[in-house]
Amino acid sequence: MHTSLDPALNDGEIAVELPLTLQASLSHHRRMMLAICALAMLSALMYLLAPHWGWLAGSAVLLSLAALTSWAYRTPPQIQLDETGFRITGGNRRMQRDIRWKDIERVGVIHLGMGQTYVCYQHTKDSGKSRPPGGLMLPFIFTLPVEELAALMEALRQAAGDAAAVHMQDKTSTA
Repeated sequence: MHTSLDPALNDGEIAVELPLTLQASLSHHRRMMLAICALAMLSALMYLLAPHWGWLAGSAVLLSLAALTSWAYRTPPQIQLDETGFRITGGNRRMQRDIRWKDIERVGVIHLGMGQTYVCYQHTKDSGKSRPPGGLMLPFIFTLPVEELAALMEALRQAAGDAAAVHMQDKTSTA
């Protein structure tokens, strides 16, 4: 797949207007909504076929779970990229995670079973944050293809590292 980001990343320069905000993929959201609908239909079926009151309680729990999950996904997940790092917001826990490029060692793509791919990143040893084997995965799939998002994030990380190195070199040469 060819997008406008390919030439910018191949030249070693980033020709994307920052900050760049990406929404979670609609197909991922649709699958979640289908699962919620299936759970709600299963609860309704259990309610209709339940000969005892115990099933009524079980179906009420499943309906509540479906409603809570549906309510939780009203805040669409986003990722915002800029020169200093990235921010992940939204989703089912109303989370907000800020990560600085200087705390990231590398950004890549991880391939899971059944064709699932996610962007993953690894913290530096100096960051003081957990470093699981293989890195941490972004919790959502965003509108930009996974490989391109990973390449863009890696280019931004490298650019931030280059800028920090130039800044440190300027400090030492003026001292």
